[in-house]
Amino acid sequence: MKYFLLILLSACLLTACDNLKKPVENDPAIDISDAVAIVNGAYISKESLAKLKQEIQQRSPGMKFAQKDLIEELIQRKLLLSESKKFNLADNPEVAKKIRELTNTVLSQSTLHHFLQTHEITDEELKAEYDKQVTNGGGEEFKARHILVKTEDEAKEIIARLDQGGDFVTLAKEKSTGPSAVNGGDLGWFSPQQMVPPFTEAVIALANGKYSQQAVKTDFGWHIVLREDSRAKQPPAFEAIKKQLLPSLQRQKVQEYLSDLRDAAEVDFLVSEQSADDAENNEPLKVLSIEDKKAEETAATETETTK
Repeated sequence: MKYFLLILLSACLLTACDNLKKPVENDPAIDISDAVAIVNGAYISKESLAKLKQEIQQRSPGMKFAQKDLIEELIQRKLLLSESKKFNLADNPEVAKKIRELTNTVLSQSTLHHFLQTHEITDEELKAEYDKQVTNGGGEEFKARHILVKTEDEAKEIIARLDQGGDFVTLAKEKSTGPSAVNGGDLGWFSPQQMVPPFTEAVIALANGKYSQQAVKTDFGWHIVLREDSRAKQPPAFEAIKKQLLPSLQRQKVQEYLSDLRDAAEVDFLVSEQSADDAENNEPLKVLSIEDKKAEETAATETETTK
C-alpha cells in the first residue's frame, strides 16, 4: 500500500502544475504551530497536507489514505527535494528545461486566473445570458406524435388513409419504424431545440390537433407529424440556474481576452502548413526562415492578384 501510495502521489507531483490549487512545497513562512512534521529542520505545513488530500480527491475520487501515510508522502517529497539540491539537479539542462516549461504553464494559468478574478461576471451579465437562452428556446413547448417510415411513398399512403378518417395512433402502431411506435408515436412534451430543424419547423407550422399534409424528411426517414397541443414554456427561475450559466460566460470572456491579445500581437509562422494526412502520418513540419516565409506570402499574393 505504501509503495502504491508513493507511485500514485509521485505521479501527481510530476503534473502538479496542471492545477494551481495543488500543494506548494517549501513554504518559507511556516510556523511550528502550523506544521505536521519536521524534516531535517524544515517544516511541513498543515496546508500542504490539506492540499494533498484535495489533490487525491480531484484525481481519484473516493480513494482514501490514512493521514499518517499522507504525511509520510510529504516527508518523502521533502527528502527527494533535498537530494535534488545535493546533486544540483536544477542546473541539469534537461531538468531546467522542464522547470521552465512547468513555470510557463503555471504563469499562463495564473494569468487567466487573475483575469477572471479582475473581470468578475456580474448579475447583469448573467441575467442577459439567461434571457438570451430563454428567448432562443422559443418560449413554447409542444406535444406531438409522429409516424416514421423509410420512403416518401409510404408516407403519402399513410397521409391518404388519415385523410379518409384513419386513426393516427393506430396507424403509428402498425406502420411506424420509430421506437415511439408502441406508444402510438407519442413524443411527449418537448422544446423546439430538442428536435432536428425540419421536424421542429413542421410542428411549429401546424395548428393544435392537425397533422402534416406533406411528409417531413430528416436523416431518420420520412415523418407524418401530428401536433396535439402547445403551451408556454416554463423556464427555470433565474436564481436556480445562475451558477450553471457562469462557466459559459467565463469561457466567453477568456476567449475574447485571448482574441484581443492575439490581434495585438505580431506573429510570424516559421513552419509550412501541414495537411491532415501529413499530420496523421507524423510527417515532419517544414521549417521556414523569415525570408522563405515572406517569399511564400508574396507568391500567394501574386497568385490571388492574377485570378
